Amino acid sequence: MDEGVVFHSPLFLLRLIKITGKSRFSVTVPKKVAKTAVERNKTRRCVYSSLSKHFDTILPGFYGVFIAKNTILTANLVKIDSDIKEVLGKSRILK
Repeated sequence: MDEGVVFHSPLFLLRLIKITGKSRFSVTVPKKVAKTAVERNKTRRCVYSSLSKHFDTILPGFYGVFIAKNTILTANLVKIDSDIKEVLGKSRILK
């Protein structure tokens, strides 16, 4: 991931690298952001849920890692969804 490109948004940091095949994504929520496992898992599930809405519009050949920032704990699903769309648009991997 050190060779990849980084894109910032208010809620996330997105690291992208080129791969062959379908695009795949991971979500991490550091312990600095959410102290308990329950908070981290809930946040990760919300991000995956919002990200799944955009899978049809993502170009193949990318591996991305969404790293959550502190501001995600106060965000609702609508804000998370719009932020994901914003950061994917910045990265130019949308069809």
